[in-house]
Amino acid sequence: MLQRDCLLEWRNILSNTLFGLEVKGIKTKENIEYVKELLKKYNLYDFKNKYPSELSGGMRQRVALIRTLAVKPKILLLDEAFSALDYQTRIMVTEDIYSILRKEKITALIVTHDISEAISMSDRVLVLSKRPGTIKDIHKIDFEMENRTPINCRQSPKFSRYFDCLWKELGVDEKNKISQERKKYLKKVKRKKLLVIATQLIILIGFLVIWEALANAKIIDSFITSQPSRIWSTFTHLTSNDLLKHVKVTVYETIVGFGLGTLMGVAIAIILWWSKFLAKVSEPFLVVLNSLPKVALGPIIIIWVRIRHASNHNDGNFNFLNSYCARNAKWISKNRQRNNQNGKNF
Repeated sequence: MLQRDCLLEWRNILSNTLFGLEVKGIKTKENIEYVKELLKKYNLYDFKNKYPSELSGGMRQRVALIRTLAVKPKILLLDEAFSALDYQTRIMVTEDIYSILRKEKITALIVTHDISEAISMSDRVLVLSKRPGTIKDIHKIDFEMENRTPINCRQSPKFSRYFDCLWKELGVDEKNKISQERKKYLKKVKRKKLLVIATQLIILIGFLVIWEALANAKIIDSFITSQPSRIWSTFTHLTSNDLLKHVKVTVYETIVGFGLGTLMGVAIAIILWWSKFLAKVSEPFLVVLNSLPKVALGPIIIIWVRIRHASNHNDGNFNFLNSYCARNAKWISKNRQRNNQNGKNF
């Protein structure tokens, strides 16, 4: 049994409980009657023709339990199987499950975070550590009762002693302690992360060095592909002049554009929700707009709205462009002189 009931919504309750029998090919009359008896025992027989959507969370989990028990398993794995139930139903269900497990002699492995549930239902409690999960300790549970039930166990004086023992082992003080195995694991993870980062940096530095060397050796045309030293020079020039101004303009336009887009989207959604006619009319146009890449729409919108900010941008943009062209002209002139000296035509 899992944390979620995983019921099939298109099947009724009886059909859901018989699903395991169908899969295993043992849907016999005898097994069907056994399932019906389980439905009666858990007060679900009157809902056998209902569908999962018509049941509460607790009832759905009980249906999942009956589906599991229908195949009469020898080993039953319960993974937080009762966590979806309310407290009262949870205690009653654990009582019934315990009696069924004892009567049918079914071995059960229960995964739970509920200490009381673990103590009252178990013969042994295995306490696991943090990741990587290891068995920290195994506690044998023995209440020395002839007619042991989960409710009787909760009333036993031994219950509080078992509870205190497990609580200390899972307590806050223990959480602050790190075992040697976990320390080794954390060091290993840290070394792997550092190795990955170092390898990435080496590859990046090697790529930049090769790029710069190829550009200096004229193997690649740095006028087209540029080179790291020129990019750095341009960046430092930009940071000392107009970078802050361009950043402010970009942030301002991003915020304004996001706000306007959100308001327009909400307004259009309300209009289309209010008028089915408009929704039908605009549907093909919205589908086409949605299928277009936003990268293609961006330049069109910029051309439409650029006039408003043209005067604010032109001075800074042209100054930067003139400066950039002037520096490139100097670089081209130097390379032309150098190549002429070497007897080459640039």
